[in-house]
Amino acid sequence: MLKNTIHLQIKLWDNNKYEKCVQFHINLHIIHHANNRIVEGPMQGFIGAYSCFDTFIFAKLFFYTMLPKTELKYSWMYNSVYIKDFKKENINRLKDSCKSFEGIYKKHNKEILKLIEKHFQKWKQEYIPIYLIEKGPVFSDPITIRYEEEAKIMLIRVLHELIHNNIQKKKFKNDYLLHAYMDKKTKLILDELSIDLNSQFWVLEKMTEKFRKMFS
Repeated sequence: MLKNTIHLQIKLWDNNKYEKCVQFHINLHIIHHANNRIVEGPMQGFIGAYSCFDTFIFAKLFFYTMLPKTELKYSWMYNSVYIKDFKKENINRLKDSCKSFEGIYKKHNKEILKLIEKHFQKWKQEYIPIYLIEKGPVFSDPITIRYEEEAKIMLIRVLHELIHNNIQKKKFKNDYLLHAYMDKKTKLILDELSIDLNSQFWVLEKMTEKFRKMFS
């Protein structure tokens, strides 16, 4: 007797007032009875093969991968670290300046996260804040993006810093090799992305060239 039972439960929940997510709980129960011997294997999210006597079972489960929640953060205290005279009321000025960027970010951020996972590795983080500043450096921990008049430059920088977060545990001999690796795969992402950022790729190339000279 051979009995396969697959239970699929979909659970929706609201995570701290963020958008609703979907989680798949998959349980595969295989019960095999042969010559009075019972083999039972409960599996959750597993690719497995069961073989007993003349019976071979191959079970393959595909499950949903949850993307991290990203959020644009406007903090006057964080801005004041880089701009001494930045005051609380200046936040509205920064928000107004970033409206064009916010529009393309909200439209494409999920697509970017999916493509990063496709070309690099699966996401481990559940939440990634993105801090916006009027002036100052751009870096990945925490992701900090400087305002630019050209919204697409801000978006390609977000893409780049998100990649840093995605592969933060991956080791490279130096920053040039890291950025050369990132640039190569970023080009693949730009080929698939529904918004054209190829004209802004020079921003990343300029940074990589700086590291090349530093480590040559």
